[in-house]
Amino acid sequence: MPELITAVESYAPWLYGLLGCLAVRELWVARRALRGRRAAAFGVEREAYLGRYVRSLVTLLLLMTIGFGIFTVASVVAPTLTPEQRRRTDRDVPFVAPTVLAPVPTNSPTRPRATHTPVVPDIVTVTPRP
Repeated sequence: MPELITAVESYAPWLYGLLGCLAVRELWVARRALRGRRAAAFGVEREAYLGRYVRSLVTLLLLMTIGFGIFTVASVVAPTLTPEQRRRTDRDVPFVAPTVLAPVPTNSPTRPRATHTPVVPDIVTVTPRP
């Protein structure tokens, strides 16, 4: 988890820039939706433009929430990390031991493969009547 916090802290300016670009795009969509709603001749068109406008406002709200989360992690949570939590080197990679298998003797006899036993069909015949 400290790796994620330090990554958000170090990439915060880039994340703010990305969120800003997305917010500008959503503002552009909202502006187009308002203009289209004013120019719409039918009620169905006005409802469609209103739906686009509301969708862009909800997206703007979500982008602001993500920006607030990035600000909180970068400004509040990241400074509380200890230097041991921040330090990440190649020596910190966990040791992975290979799986040790039990030795199996190779000259032991093996059982032959199982074969299918044929089933003898039951033949039922009717005896003729005299």
